[in-house]
Amino acid sequence: QLLITSGQIKWTTDCTEALKKVEKQQKNALRIVRRGQSKHIGNLCNMIRKPLSKVERSKLVALITIEVHARDVQDRMITLKTESSNHFNWLSQL
Repeated sequence: QLLITSGQIKWTTDCTEALKKVEKQQKNALRIVRRGQSKHIGNLCNMIRKPLSKVERSKLVALITIEVHARDVQDRMITLKTESSNHFNWLSQL
């Protein structure tokens, strides 16, 4: 649980900072964060291909599920042109 919680805190912080940059006209900031998220998911997928105990595998599957959902939220915010940390699309995720 600690790993998932810390990941969610980092994701929230990264997205909030990216949305602040978007407000300052750096339009691709959210895309950059999403790219990092996708790399992170790729690294987790590489880890799950290695020999793991049942407990480790279960934890990793849960983490990957959460991270994929987070990436999908970023995709939706990009598609809906969320441009502010006060926009409903972002606030509804908190």
